[in-house]
Amino acid sequence: MIMKGYKIQGFVYGNDVGRLDKIIFEGKIYTFFNIRVRLTTAGLKITANDYECVITSATKVEEVTEGFAKFPNYAYSFVALEKLGKLINNKVLIDVAGMIVHVEKAEFIKGRDGNRPKREIIIMNKSRWFVRLTLWDSLVTTRIGMWKDAIQKKLIIVATALHVDFRKGVCLSTSFATKILINPQIAEVEEIKRSLL
Repeated sequence: MIMKGYKIQGFVYGNDVGRLDKIIFEGKIYTFFNIRVRLTTAGLKITANDYECVITSATKVEEVTEGFAKFPNYAYSFVALEKLGKLINNKVLIDVAGMIVHVEKAEFIKGRDGNRPKREIIIMNKSRWFVRLTLWDSLVTTRIGMWKDAIQKKLIIVATALHVDFRKGVCLSTSFATKILINPQIAEVEEIKRSLL
């Protein structure tokens, strides 16, 4: 993400993955030197940007510790639930925010790699539109108590990097890059609280 809040996806390959895992941490600010920028080659994009960066063994990374107090921790690409139907054939992962209004029990789905945990929830946005969101893998098995109390506590979820799925009507599904935030202190969450609570 760059200073104005634009996002660009990046790729790291081979031995550089382990090297960067030791020096880059989410929520911190870094300057990258010697990266390659190219047109996006991925079939599914994490961002709406047409470019991506490739981090190589020549890339140097320095943490920035001063001068960026207002740099956002995350730049969201929120899509209103009522506009999801227009995203057929969309190849960009999206972000949504909404109040959790229904939580189904976790189940395990048989797949090639064994059983995958799955949980479906329904969220409602400030315009009172609903959508089903399917959570997969560790997003199901972590914070189990939170899912049980979500409706009673009127939790608001921000879910990032979601697939839009049209196989069973319009619904959403988590991806490898999805992050789930509960009641983060951002303007979109405050708007939902004002509209629904």
